[in-house]
Amino acid sequence: MHTASAIVTAGLLIALLLTPIDHSTFLVTHDEVLRHARVWEEPPTPIEEAKLDRNPEGPASFAVDEVVDCTFKPGPVSGTTPKFDCELTDGDIVKVKYGRSNPEVYTEVAATIIARRNGSAVDPAVTFPSIEDGVAGLAMIDAALRSSRDGGVWVTLAE
Repeated sequence: MHTASAIVTAGLLIALLLTPIDHSTFLVTHDEVLRHARVWEEPPTPIEEAKLDRNPEGPASFAVDEVVDCTFKPGPVSGTTPKFDCELTDGDIVKVKYGRSNPEVYTEVAATIIARRNGSAVDPAVTFPSIEDGVAGLAMIDAALRSSRDGGVWVTLAE
């Protein structure tokens, strides 16, 4: 399967799962996805050698444990799903996609895994948060809730 077809198939499957649509539209999309789907194709890189737990290597890549500093850039962004632009310290602008119900987040993950599995090039700017990032995010949310509850006072993030 060509990587583009695999990415489209993964994207359509994820969109099917996350998008509220009527039954007839679902059936048409479902049938289209199945016509192009393949159950298995041997990847160029053996699965046991694939580095699915790491970001792609290269000059524009981020280490998995690297803190990426960026500055929020207010303004409109294209599309209809939650995202914002952020400027990296070198001046590059990256899109930060967020939200549990944002299908683009899941599509990016699926497309990147499929591309890596097939040995295809992956956008080095596509990175995924770690467990530690999630814990830090929850600590920030907890601090924001405590601040709100206490009348907007400054609170310290929990360690």
